Amino acid sequence: MSSLCAIPLVSILILCLISNVTPICLCKYDAFTNTDFDSVSYCSAYNTTITLNSNCTGSISSSEFSALKDFYNATNGDFWNITYRKWDFDDKTPCNTIPWYGIKCGTAALSSSAACTIVSLSFARDVISGGTIPTSVGSLNNLELLKLKSNNLFGSIPSSLSNLTRLKVINLGNNCLNGSIPIFDSHNLEEVSLEYNCLSGPVGKLNEELWNTSDSLQCLSLSSNYISGAIPLFNNTNSNIQEIHLSRNLFAGSIPTFKLPKLQHLDISHNYVSGVIDSSMYLPSLNILNAGFNHISGAILPEMFQSFQNTIMAINFIDNALNGTIPELKSNSLQVLSLAFNRLSGPLPNNLELPNLEILSLGYNYLDGRLDLLNITFSKLQILELTSNLFEGGYYDFNSTNITYIAIGNNRFNGFLPDKIPNELKFLDVGVNYFDGPVPSYNSTNLVYLNISNNNLSDSFPIMTTPLLRYLVLYNNNIEGKLILRDYKNLEYVDAGFNMITGISVPYSTEGSNLTLLHLNDNLIHESGYILTALQNLTNLQIFDISNNAFYGPLPDLYHDSLNSLCIYSNQFTGMIRQILT
Repeated sequence: MSSLCAIPLVSILILCLISNVTPICLCKYDAFTNTDFDSVSYCSAYNTTITLNSNCTGSISSSEFSALKDFYNATNGDFWNITYRKWDFDDKTPCNTIPWYGIKCGTAALSSSAACTIVSLSFARDVISGGTIPTSVGSLNNLELLKLKSNNLFGSIPSSLSNLTRLKVINLGNNCLNGSIPIFDSHNLEEVSLEYNCLSGPVGKLNEELWNTSDSLQCLSLSSNYISGAIPLFNNTNSNIQEIHLSRNLFAGSIPTFKLPKLQHLDISHNYVSGVIDSSMYLPSLNILNAGFNHISGAILPEMFQSFQNTIMAINFIDNALNGTIPELKSNSLQVLSLAFNRLSGPLPNNLELPNLEILSLGYNYLDGRLDLLNITFSKLQILELTSNLFEGGYYDFNSTNITYIAIGNNRFNGFLPDKIPNELKFLDVGVNYFDGPVPSYNSTNLVYLNISNNNLSDSFPIMTTPLLRYLVLYNNNIEGKLILRDYKNLEYVDAGFNMITGISVPYSTEGSNLTLLHLNDNLIHESGYILTALQNLTNLQIFDISNNAFYGPLPDLYHDSLNSLCIYSNQFTGMIRQILT
């Protein structure tokens, strides 16, 4: 056979983002299925009080009635997904004792004798199957709440909405709206939610001034659009804003000097923000700071975090250009610290006082030093990500018994692996280091992933009590003897290539096995091909590589529909090989 394995054909779907082409808005982007590491990108639920009047059951003005009719027609009202309180324009009294669906009424003068008016237009998710927002909605002059989130709307947001000076909530998120953001000329605004649309252009100077000077605005959410320009400035110390969500846009320039005493959540991730962090920011109530996936540079200075060190729960600067060393950080509230994919260097400080830290992500930097000599304990740590740094010394997990994820691969750790691992641990990656000695016999009822590849581990591979193990990576060590796989019933991926393995033992019954990849190449396996008959029931196996060994005798029939890569070269098989490629 050829000395090279045939590479299977794979269908690849490539989504190209071509410059100078107007982006296509994909309906529908579901904000509720976000599985990114990033924080939530929409406003929390706030208790907004609107001006209702239960005595108002009369007719409304002709302009409001006409606006409702336009809205009905523009959004294909005959096909709304409702079964009760349907709009009946022959009735002409949407403010009945039981008002039309989505409508709440009040009186502009707050008296029972005044004319009725529409104060709220709010539709549940997916009531509307498609349509636009008509310009005449801007004539609902007393509207205080406009909520049409997740209703398949497209087209632009009418500039006439600037007439709604009593508006408190505008929520048009998760639609397919495009164009620029109109001016919302209301000093009563408490929530602006326009996330997950196709809005573009800058926010506009007037909007920025209105939002910054407002003492009523609590949440601004513009995430996942194509909004450009500078990030809006918020430096009003009388502001009551609690959340700012600007992620996944085209914002550029530096981070403004925020001075917001009540801000709890700031998300500017996935933009083109650059420059250094201004240490004079004043955010004493901040819980979440997400600035990942930008171009922020400069050193991390301790004074940057002084204003919120007692309230901060999560700091995320993943994938930026931060440099210098990690400073001494002290916080009883911090739970997440993510600084991966930067240019940080030097050792970790010996007095990181973060007793409630749960996630520490520092991978893909230039950090060095010996962790095992640090006097640091993170007793609540659950995720430790230190991949691709220059750390040295022995294995160290910060003495956490709650840890579920350890990734310390591609460093310079050495010595023996620990005899025991925490029972809660699900993921252990120590590959590409200098660990030596035998592979420990781990007993763990939760371990799913084990990567000890590219080390200097020797002796035979032990029998482990790891019933949930699915991924086993032993590649490029000095493991000898027989590789016993019979006790691992849930394995999906095994790579034991480039070792000194002399035999294999597979499960007695492999029927129904989930194993999809088995690499045993470049070992010293001297076995009859007959032993491979036990693998005939691996009906999910896609890649099988036993090249560069000493198998001999006839090759059994291993063909099945799932197999798409079979590597058997450089062995001593005899006889005929059945045609398995069709």
